[in-house]
Amino acid sequence: MRKVSRVLLWLVCAAGAVGGQEGGGLPDPGLPALIRRVKPAIVSLVACDPDKALPSTGTGFLVAPDRLVTCRHVILRATRVEVRRADGLSGQVVGLLAENLDSDLALLKIEPPAEHVTPLPVTDAVPDEGAPILVIGGPLGLEWTSSTGMISALRPLDGGRLLLQHTAPISAGSSGGPILDLRGQVIGMQSAMIIANEKAVQAGQGLNFAVPGREIAALRPGPLRSLAKARDELTADWRPPINRQIDTVSLRPFSRGDFAGALPYFQAAVAREPEVADHWLRLGLCHENLSSYTPAAEAYRRCVALDPGCAMGWNNLGVVAIRQRRYDEAIVAISKALALRPDLALAYANLADAYHRQGRHDEAIKVCAQALTRNRNNAEARYVLGLAYLGLGRTDLALEQARLLEPLDRAQAERLRQKAEPGPPR
Repeated sequence: MRKVSRVLLWLVCAAGAVGGQEGGGLPDPGLPALIRRVKPAIVSLVACDPDKALPSTGTGFLVAPDRLVTCRHVILRATRVEVRRADGLSGQVVGLLAENLDSDLALLKIEPPAEHVTPLPVTDAVPDEGAPILVIGGPLGLEWTSSTGMISALRPLDGGRLLLQHTAPISAGSSGGPILDLRGQVIGMQSAMIIANEKAVQAGQGLNFAVPGREIAALRPGPLRSLAKARDELTADWRPPINRQIDTVSLRPFSRGDFAGALPYFQAAVAREPEVADHWLRLGLCHENLSSYTPAAEAYRRCVALDPGCAMGWNNLGVVAIRQRRYDEAIVAISKALALRPDLALAYANLADAYHRQGRHDEAIKVCAQALTRNRNNAEARYVLGLAYLGLGRTDLALEQARLLEPLDRAQAERLRQKAEPGPPR
């Protein structure tokens, strides 16, 4: 219950639009015509950071001949940004006209203006869930790549704000790209995605997020600031708040073992249903994994008071007591866990650990022997057994446990070996 998997939220480069007239007219006869119509207003961005050998790439879109919108994170540390157009012409970003850091938005001024390109209209209408969309961006540097999908969810955020979740395929390089409806109106701007780098998230799930058009349309140009000045205003590790809020509107912390993210859920759960023992157990686990042992112990006590038959609650209460060096309490609690569930393998190692820390090494060895009789591959029990042998001065027997532990848990085997054969002082 304590192994943590992490799924990282990665920012991707795409673009949005500011201002612009409200779109209208009949839908296009098909995607090819729509792509031909909007593609000239979508640009590829090459952002040069003086601290990096190679530039980063992103996407943007024109909202006026001399203005484009993209993600603020696309130009985060750049002092020069090249603007590449689908017609082969290029220009430069000359400065920042407006930004919304909370929503990861930037309105940029460019030269020369794209005089013969029709800017994209931005609508402040919120799309329906299930509405079809077109996305054009530069995934992995493949400029002007088109993909389709739908609005899969509307995610309300604090303060009445909103994120659009969608299914159109997205990769790094598409951040700042427009999310278009089938009339060619910008309904959002690509900002973030969840990528598959752990078992909890599989490739192809299409967990992508966009800033809605109403926030793009609210940008108003102000005094021009140079890219160099804008660079100095944010640190290299800056991340947009709107993307961090994804965790607050979902149960995603559960899927990646994020105990800090899960903590507010179980705090609310015990406030809502204080009579449910399992809520207190999960709250205790969150606190314990965050090394907050006093509230963890209180949560586990509430759990076993409501459900005295919860072996895991007693075991975890004992583990926290060990962390707090209250070994007598730990032995009582873990012994109750084993009385309830003699098959609870991890409790044997925890009980033996409490005995060992009290200097009761013979009793620790007996408990470890019980555990290993049930399962010879109990790595925790072998590790504590080795420590108990060391406590009795039997280095030879401790090293034998390290040898047996090697195929089960190499890291623990090495730790035990180092304790048994410490090197010369440094």
